[in-house]
Amino acid sequence: MKKRNLPLAVLISFVFGGVGLLWGCEKPSGNWTELMEQGRLAMKGGDFKEAEKKFSTASAIAEQKGPKNDRFTRSISALGAVYLEQSRFDEAVTFFKRAFEIDKRIVKPDSPVLAEDLNDIGRAYMEEGNIARAKTYFVQALKIAESEHVKNKNKPIYVRILSNLATAVGYLEGYWEAREYVNTALDYSSRIKDKSAVLKTLGKLAAIVDGQGDYEEADRLYQEALKLEKDYYGEDSHLLVKTMSAASEFYRRAKQYEKSEQFGMEALALSNKYYGEKSKHSAMLLCHLGLLYGDKGDLKKSEEYLRSGIKLIEETLGEDHPELGLELINLGVELEEDKKLSEAEPVYQRAATVLENSVGSQNPHLARAYQGLARLYHDKKRQEDAEVYLNKAIKIQESVYGEESARLVSCLKFLKELKEANGDSLAVSALNARIERLESLKNAEN
Repeated sequence: MKKRNLPLAVLISFVFGGVGLLWGCEKPSGNWTELMEQGRLAMKGGDFKEAEKKFSTASAIAEQKGPKNDRFTRSISALGAVYLEQSRFDEAVTFFKRAFEIDKRIVKPDSPVLAEDLNDIGRAYMEEGNIARAKTYFVQALKIAESEHVKNKNKPIYVRILSNLATAVGYLEGYWEAREYVNTALDYSSRIKDKSAVLKTLGKLAAIVDGQGDYEEADRLYQEALKLEKDYYGEDSHLLVKTMSAASEFYRRAKQYEKSEQFGMEALALSNKYYGEKSKHSAMLLCHLGLLYGDKGDLKKSEEYLRSGIKLIEETLGEDHPELGLELINLGVELEEDKKLSEAEPVYQRAATVLENSVGSQNPHLARAYQGLARLYHDKKRQEDAEVYLNKAIKIQESVYGEESARLVSCLKFLKELKEANGDSLAVSALNARIERLESLKNAEN
C-alpha cells in the first residue's frame, strides 16, 4: 500500500499537544467559523491545497482552547476528509482516529458524533483496500446509529453508515448479502426531505442494487443521484466523478454503449482536472472505458485502456489493493477474448494472489479469478488443471452462498462439461441431479 508520511510539524503538534510548535512563536488568528466555511467551499471546488490550509488554521485556532473541544475535532475530521480525497490514507486514518479519541471524552456514548467518527475511520480503511477492518468500524458505527436517538433524529448519518456497510459486505461476501442494509438505507433515504444530505449515498446504493441484479431500480437511483448532484454541486464538480463513473459502468453492462461512453469520458475529464491524470479516480475510469471498448469489439483499445488503468492503480493504491485484483480479472477476460491465452494466464494468477491477500481465501471475487483460470486451462486442453481451479471456485461459492444456492449452477454446468469430456458418467449423473435440484429451487423462489 502506498503510504505518505504525516507532515513533521503536525506529528509534533499531536504528540506534544501544543499549537506553538506547529506555528512557531506566532499564534494563528482568524475566525474559526469563517475558516471552516472557506475550507468546505474549497473542498467543494476541488481545491484540496486551499482546503487543507483553511482547515489546518481552523484546527490550530480551536486547539488554543484546549484539544478536548468539539471545534478541534471537527477541524481535524475535516482535514482527514481532505487527505482521504487525495488518497493520503495513513494521514486520513490518523486524523479521524484522533477526533474519535477526543470525542469519546466529551460526548455521550450514544452520540451521533461517535457514529460519524467511526464511519469516517471505516471509509478511510475501505478506500485504502482494507475492507475487513473497514467493516468492523462500520458495524460499531451502526450499533450507535441504530439507537432511536440517532436513527430518528439523524437519518442521514444512519443512511450513510448503512450504505458504507453494505459496500463492505458486498466486497467481502457478495452484493446479495448486502441486501438487508441496502433495503433499510433506501427506506430511510426516502423519508429524508433534504436530499442533499444523502447525495453520495444514493450513488453508492445504486451501485449495490446494480450488483444485486435489480437493473430497473439501479437505473432509477443513478438518474436521481446524478440529477441531485448536478443541481447541488453544479455541472463542473469533482464530486460528480464517482457517481458518473459507476453510472458509466452500469450502462455498459446494460449495453447502452453510447450513454456509457458519454458518462465515462465526462467523468474522466473531471477527474483529470481536479484529481490529476495520475489519480485513483482516473485509473478506475480508464479500466471502465477499457471494458466498454472490449464490449464494443475493439480489443486492442480495450487492452490499452485496461493496462494503463491497472498501472495507475498500482501507483496510487498499491500492489495489494482488491481493486487491482478485480481489474486484473477484467484484463484476463479481454486477453482471453483476443485469444492471448499465454498472456492471460499470469494475469489471472496475479489477480488470484492479490485478492487472496487483500480480501481472504473465501471471497466471491477470488472465485471469479479461479473461474477465469479454469476457462483458460480448458481452452488450452489442460483439463486436470481446469478442474482443480473450478473446484476451488465452487468450494468458495458453497462457503459463501451455501451448498443449496442456485448461484452454483453455472460452475456446476461447467464441471459437468469437464466430467463428460473425461468420460466420468457417474459424476455427470450426480451433477445433473444437483443442477436440476438447484434450478427447481430457484424457480420456486421466483
